[in-house]
Amino acid sequence: MTADIRAMSGLGWPPAVYDQNPNECMNSVLKREKEAYGKKDLTIPEFARLLERIIKRQRNEEELALIGVGDHLHLDPEYKSYGIEETVFYRKSVDQRNAFLKRFQQADVNVTKELPGDLQSTFSEANAPTFPSLSVLLQNMHVI
Repeated sequence: MTADIRAMSGLGWPPAVYDQNPNECMNSVLKREKEAYGKKDLTIPEFARLLERIIKRQRNEEELALIGVGDHLHLDPEYKSYGIEETVFYRKSVDQRNAFLKRFQQADVNVTKELPGDLQSTFSEANAPTFPSLSVLLQNMHVI
């Protein structure tokens, strides 16, 4: 999207990076990291190392958010119960830290936030589009 469209979408000015679409977000992260790597084409081992580095950084940012010192990520107020103070976290053994992180990573996602009123009517079940069935009768398959 262009910057003006992104700003009109509520991403501020200059528009903040939009990374809520997981597939597109990861594609853009990989593209930026690849460009920073300095090569146009990567071999498979180079790409695997790049991907491993990105995932480690994301896990580290997630951990920092849980202990309240993250620069990029912060816990949603709805999930504050999963957070822990930094000093308490670092007093734990490695196994205890891993168990703590695993508890957060396996937590259920709460879907309690509602859409704004104008969007609610757009995405309500009554307004949901109907699509024809994707099943095909055996006689109509034209398979010999």
